[in-house]
Amino acid sequence: MKIHKTHSKKELVEIIQQFKIDVDNPTTLRKKQLVSRLEKELDLMHESEPELDRYVFYNFIDMTHFLQACNPKKVLTIKEKNDVILDCRKIQQYIKNDFFIEGSVFDDVNQVYDLADKIKVYGDIPSVRRMCRDMNTDPKSPREFIPLMSKQTRRELEIRQQLKEKYSKALEVSYGTFSLCFS
Repeated sequence: MKIHKTHSKKELVEIIQQFKIDVDNPTTLRKKQLVSRLEKELDLMHESEPELDRYVFYNFIDMTHFLQACNPKKVLTIKEKNDVILDCRKIQQYIKNDFFIEGSVFDDVNQVYDLADKIKVYGDIPSVRRMCRDMNTDPKSPREFIPLMSKQTRRELEIRQQLKEKYSKALEVSYGTFSLCFS
């Protein structure tokens, strides 16, 4: 088995820990060493059970397919990602201008919608998700903008949302007479 080079060391270490793969001290190894040891271990393994549910694959076969394919979060180069973020900022300028075209870099509304449609496929980038959320508040919008995300990003967002709901910040107020003693 050959692991695709787009997977980061951090991601590989998380997979090793989650699937309890027998690699000693994976964090101390360099990525190249880690990849070679992980490939050897995966060739010897036939199945594994995940400890956590952060990743969306729950069996050995899905994990190997994930590692052999290009990392869905690393589809763009740095330059392309920066261009997408710049396009999001242009659209955010249109949004912050109360959806009026006059104060933006666009000539007409269709340019905004076309650009939003073009970049909504990069939903793993937080700026794109924010842009889509804000574009959906446009009263003149003919359609809804739903960002396309990888399964892993969608699962991470679900976990974050569950944590927000479970551990919400709340102020607890108590009424009554209290005495403080300093000794």
